[in-house]
Amino acid sequence: VYFYEPSDEIKFQFAESLGSDDDAIVSCMEKVMNDLILLQLFMRNDDDVSQYCFNGNNDDNNNRKEQNQSLQDISSKISMSNLFHLLHHAENLDDGIIMEEVIKEVWKVHPNPTLRHKLDEGVTQLLGGKTRDALDIFTSLLQEEGGGGGGDATYAEAWNKKSTCHYMLGENEKSMEAALKVLEFQPQHFQAKNGIGLIQYENQEYELAVESFRGALKDDPWSPVSTRLSACLDQVEMKRLKKKEEEVEEEGAAEGSAPYERNK
Repeated sequence: VYFYEPSDEIKFQFAESLGSDDDAIVSCMEKVMNDLILLQLFMRNDDDVSQYCFNGNNDDNNNRKEQNQSLQDISSKISMSNLFHLLHHAENLDDGIIMEEVIKEVWKVHPNPTLRHKLDEGVTQLLGGKTRDALDIFTSLLQEEGGGGGGDATYAEAWNKKSTCHYMLGENEKSMEAALKVLEFQPQHFQAKNGIGLIQYENQEYELAVESFRGALKDDPWSPVSTRLSACLDQVEMKRLKKKEEEVEEEGAAEGSAPYERNK
């Protein structure tokens, strides 16, 4: 029986002490995943990111601190501000969409991988048309220990998905509340601003919708809200013209009335 023995040059780091190649692959993939999570957290400038040392391995804490510093150095070059700069200066729609997706992925990350995976489960339910089931998942993600759950009430992307579910279920007021929570934690969240604008548009609050859509476009010039913004501006202009016509009619009526009637 032939047993494959990889050369030293292609063995994974720490493979010797882990036993089988399968264990080495799993361990290395976990390290890669955890480093990606940390990198995205550093990019998002979350506080106390350096405290996270995943998988409970305390033997390499010193190495982890050095790796964290390296990740911080990298993240300083691809920070959220730099990502938004690239988004604003994208030369075409395809490049703009790529940058949008990169930013969205950074928003999705959470220091607890379990919560991040649970977010994906909710998205799968949502895409599968099971909106109510998805809403239950996103709601549970936001329930902290004191509320009977193991979630995180500051998880902005869970609020964003929760807002989407409420909107799809026709629960606009709850959708608005969730979207505002998103902006509390991620002020540049253009998707949340789009959602707020859509609700305001449906409520015929056109002036407010204009502000929301313009805010979204300020953060993301490739945001697909131009048509809605144009419709809102048309409604605002129509409202202005109608008000002006009414004022002219009132003035005309006043001029044609008797003096004693004008003073009433």
